[in-house]
Amino acid sequence: MGFQMILKSQSRYPDGGSNYLSSAAYIDYRQDINSKSTLNSGIRFTNTNLNATWIDQTFIHLAETNIQANHSAVTATLGYVYKPNKNWQINSVISSGFRAPNIDDIGRVREKAGTVTVPNVSVTPEFAYNAEIGVQKYFNDKKFRFGANIYYTLLDNYIQRDFVYNTKWKH
Repeated sequence: MGFQMILKSQSRYPDGGSNYLSSAAYIDYRQDINSKSTLNSGIRFTNTNLNATWIDQTFIHLAETNIQANHSAVTATLGYVYKPNKNWQINSVISSGFRAPNIDDIGRVREKAGTVTVPNVSVTPEFAYNAEIGVQKYFNDKKFRFGANIYYTLLDNYIQRDFVYNTKWKH
């Protein structure tokens, strides 16, 4: 009789399967206020659905093995362009953004240099709030331009993999 050895390995993603659906609707509006000013705006509704199932818990034990997550958000943008004359332009924008956790964010298992990243089944969506202002100077009948922008982004509830364990022996 021969010798048979069965080795188990950890699946990198939910071994019971997973799916992710994202859908969105977007409406925008642009209005020339006058010959020197333009207003741009937009609004988006986004909805995501995620399902993931873990079956084998030989290596990693999860408190919840069947995840169902549904996240929705409304985001918007508002921009204004002012052209005091044909050679100068000033731009400004404020906006918001949304990113729901995907299968990789929630369910990936990965080992790298002795550190194992395990599923974070309680991760929630992240939001970004942005502001930008810029100026442009046109030269040679608008064949060349020089511009500069300043922007700021505030990231709220950053998506991260919180549950990381070091597998190296400590002496």
